[in-house]
Amino acid sequence: MPPTVIDPDAITYENAYEIIDGTPRGRPTDDPSEAAFEDAYEIVDGQILEWPEMGAYPVEVASILHEHLAPFVRQQGLGRTIVEPPLEMTPGRRRRPDLAYISFAQWPRNRRAPNTATWKIVPDLAVEVTSENDEAWKVIDKVREYFDAGVRAVWLVYPNVEVIHVYSSFTQIEVVTRNGTLNGGAVVPGFELPLVDLFEGEADLEAEEAAEPGPSV
Repeated sequence: MPPTVIDPDAITYENAYEIIDGTPRGRPTDDPSEAAFEDAYEIVDGQILEWPEMGAYPVEVASILHEHLAPFVRQQGLGRTIVEPPLEMTPGRRRRPDLAYISFAQWPRNRRAPNTATWKIVPDLAVEVTSENDEAWKVIDKVREYFDAGVRAVWLVYPNVEVIHVYSSFTQIEVVTRNGTLNGGAVVPGFELPLVDLFEGEADLEAEEAAEPGPSV
């Protein structure tokens, strides 16, 4: 059976489950990931894609980056930084970067974001924080998509190896390591963040080992 093609304008939080498996949202479930599904999907060429689960540490890194970037762009009068905004940058595709910076030149300061399931705008900067469940080719394909749509810069954050790839175009990449400093360049002028302040502390190896499944019997 061919997959159902979905119009991003037609999908809402209320009908997402029904579109995927024919079951209305709100069904009883013991799976907390299902309870949170209403935010955890993207649309690509009319197909709903559920997000792979992120580990707690990548989520923390995304939060720390937002804590640094959002106040800076506000105080400098540059724009706004939004966590996981549902963006339609290309017709038929609904993406949710982990962070998006949208300049006031793109969307005026005195204009609120629309109260809709999808925001039709191309951000100046898209940030993706990778996790172990991400497939490399899909991440790179998303970077290409962002630039094709008109995004000016992409930051790919790799928390587990404490590295950020700063894309100024799909083929121009700067690698910033833990001892380096993330620079906003021409897209976020004046922004700097030492990566030692982003990748704080040491890995909790005991907790990670405890979370590993035991041997099968």
